[in-house]
Amino acid sequence: MGSPAFRHTKSLSTTKHELRDWNYNIFGNISTKIIRLESTLQNLLNANNAPNSVVVVLEVQSKLKHWHDIEEDFWRQRGKEEAFKFGERNTAYFHNKTNFRRKRTQIETIQNEMGIWLTEREEIAANLKSHFFKMSRTARPPNVGSYLDHIVPCITAEDKNMLNSIPSHEEVKNVVFSMQPWTTPVPDGFPPGFYHEMWSTLGDDTVSMVRLITDNIVIAHELIDSMKHCKAEKGWMAIKLDMSKAFDRIEWSFLLETLTKLGFDEDFCSMIHQCLSTVSTSIMLNGSPGDIFTPQRA
Repeated sequence: MGSPAFRHTKSLSTTKHELRDWNYNIFGNISTKIIRLESTLQNLLNANNAPNSVVVVLEVQSKLKHWHDIEEDFWRQRGKEEAFKFGERNTAYFHNKTNFRRKRTQIETIQNEMGIWLTEREEIAANLKSHFFKMSRTARPPNVGSYLDHIVPCITAEDKNMLNSIPSHEEVKNVVFSMQPWTTPVPDGFPPGFYHEMWSTLGDDTVSMVRLITDNIVIAHELIDSMKHCKAEKGWMAIKLDMSKAFDRIEWSFLLETLTKLGFDEDFCSMIHQCLSTVSTSIMLNGSPGDIFTPQRA
């Protein structure tokens, strides 16, 4: 029941809770299992005259390799995978490096608007939520319609057809599979690798709710790469804008009216409005999401 987006979100939420219970009650602690298997293996090797010892040793070694592989996958995900590509092994050094990276990005204290330093996690989380909640409210600016009177429409009929077309199943799949599998999880808590492994189950629901939004990112990367290799005498320059603040602060009515003036049709503007108005936000603090709130800049 419900829209594809609702069903998709609900299914992922249920899966997250089930996986948490399975991890705690069935899967267990990886290090503990490895230590127990290593101890068992050592005892078997010390008692090498026991009947069928070779078969049992091979079985324990196979199990131990299985859990070492799982441990490596675990640290690959925590280390965002990239380090393994440069030859780092599943060693104590890599574990310490990953933990240090995570510790370095922890927020342990923050100063509020009154100049008071907050150290309790609940206080820090509440302060962050309050800050971004206020930022997400409308400033109720005066009518700025007259500023847009000089905008010349530039969107062609061909552009409109392309923008309103729904991406194919293969296009969405290609975008998902082009992502690094175990990088930072998306807001639903699952990294791209989860979608890679479970595409046969999740693919149809994912395609039903996705719009292709990565073209501009690809173009930007290609431009930057071209600039790096440019040998022109005058050179090129790129300006990086703080788009997060632009998105957080721009008034939705201004954005939609600007799109209309540029020639975007009603269907496209309606989709943009839905993308803006149906968003819910949660501030991540040290890897854990805080309370959810809904931005409102209408």
